[in-house]
Amino acid sequence: MMFLKNSTMPLNNKNKQILLFDYETSNYVIATFQEFAYLYFLDKSNDYSSFALEYQSVFNLTDDEYKNFESNVKFKYSTFLKSEGNKNILKDIDLNNFLIETPNNDQLTNRLENPSSYIIQLTTRCYTNCTYCYAERKEICDIDFSSVYKFLQEALQKNGKLFTFSGGDPTVYDFNNLIKLIRLIYSYKGTTIIMSTKNPNLSYEQFVELRNAGMDILQFSLDSDRPEVLENLLGISDGKKYLDRIVDSISNAVKAGLRIRVHVVVSNKNIDHLEEYINNFLAELPLHSIEIVNFKNSLFIDNGIFYDNSIEMKLQLIRDKMKCVKFKIEYAFQMQCDLSGDLFHYSRCGAGNSLMVISPKGKAIFCDTVGENDQIVLGDINSNSIDEIWENYRLDKIFDKAKSNKKCKSCDMLDRCFYIDNFRCLANVLRFSNDINDIDTNCCYYN
Repeated sequence: MMFLKNSTMPLNNKNKQILLFDYETSNYVIATFQEFAYLYFLDKSNDYSSFALEYQSVFNLTDDEYKNFESNVKFKYSTFLKSEGNKNILKDIDLNNFLIETPNNDQLTNRLENPSSYIIQLTTRCYTNCTYCYAERKEICDIDFSSVYKFLQEALQKNGKLFTFSGGDPTVYDFNNLIKLIRLIYSYKGTTIIMSTKNPNLSYEQFVELRNAGMDILQFSLDSDRPEVLENLLGISDGKKYLDRIVDSISNAVKAGLRIRVHVVVSNKNIDHLEEYINNFLAELPLHSIEIVNFKNSLFIDNGIFYDNSIEMKLQLIRDKMKCVKFKIEYAFQMQCDLSGDLFHYSRCGAGNSLMVISPKGKAIFCDTVGENDQIVLGDINSNSIDEIWENYRLDKIFDKAKSNKKCKSCDMLDRCFYIDNFRCLANVLRFSNDINDIDTNCCYYN
């Protein structure tokens, strides 16, 4: 059996069950959160902490339920690791009891009562001026501190768990206020902050402040060890000086007690030396993990950078080589998984179902890649409550299948695509059309 993490959805019932799609057999499976935990860990790329974080929110577990779940799954997970993936851990699950026919759309909901994840764009300012930046940065703007602090208090009270600080570069935001926001979030149990930076100017003392505020993992974005490539990608004048300062920053952050993940965006600019970069440069840094992701086109910059099937094939070869050796740093590859769209209906966007995005102006927007598109500004944290904003995030309020592309109208996945699973990437739709109801060109039915 094979499941994609984002092919799951909570059922609209009171039994706290989840629906999974096994794309090897095309069967649906219904399982409780504990039963799914055992299945989840058959994939060694998954880790306990990310599972517990996500599904505590998905199932809205009580403290007692979470405590029992946590201890039970930790035991099963440790057993799984010791057994090197021995599938006997599934002996207490009879999957035949869970197999169902393709469910009726009325049985399904992928929308949580409240968002579990938030992306907060703190500022449009950044140390670099990346040629591949996806964010809308036409003007300098910082989010109002008092407004975002109040908003986060409400989000935390509504069981928000995962908070991504982005921008621009979040570390360029007023640092004292950033620390206050981090302390607030980590004062609630089970919360996580994802924060990425390209800022080479952070001091050891600032890293200590971040660690003391509750930060555990800090992400640095670094796409190459070649100065000329960095100059081209980041819009900086001295790539060698920048690289040296980032390496020093990583060392200082580790000394301050932070774990460091390096985020690498793969494109035509670095694919040909990527394997060497990973094995000979990143492997020598004191990193916790490396995340390799594919480049996605910006809606706001036309830059000559691209990622296509030829690059994807090269990236797959690099990934497969790494699987064959014992690499000393944890790593993860996030790829397009066939640009022709064969896996289009196995992945989906969380916007409107579990994710809310706030722009530097305090606007609730559908997607940070899309920005403040007039068609999909869904509220304002200065004047609307989360309940009011979340009601505006309903997919059936935003999109109108009656206005969809004729190919979409003839597809039996139309309702699920538009109103349940949110299969379409809106950023990709708007790269080729001004209509938010248009087809995603990555869909397998596009051509």
